[in-house]
Amino acid sequence: MNRFFGTSKPKEPESTIDDAIAKQLQDEMADLLEDTNEIQELMGRSYNVPDDVNEQDLDAELEALEAEWNFEQENKPEAETPSYLDDLNSKLPSAGNINLSELDKELDDIANKPNTGNLENVTT
Repeated sequence: MNRFFGTSKPKEPESTIDDAIAKQLQDEMADLLEDTNEIQELMGRSYNVPDDVNEQDLDAELEALEAEWNFEQENKPEAETPSYLDDLNSKLPSAGNINLSELDKELDDIANKPNTGNLENVTT
């Protein structure tokens, strides 16, 4: 018997880690290490940017591109019809050519006809 601790043999751990949980933790740690290595590799990559890059030249080029974009936005036509719609626009009736009274009469006729369950009586 050990006189300092009062026991003759060491105690067993009160809780044990399940082997499946330990394996899962090891797998997660391996994945984290792999991710860390990938990030370190990406951070250490060289992108061959020349050392003599003049930031003033880059700023001037950026301002020129911005001015060009602003000019295009200010001077673009408002309601330009795409060319593929040109044929369609010539076939559509204009708002001035539509006779609303004729359309109203046709709608009234359709609404007053008895419903026979087929579409033969509907005029187009």
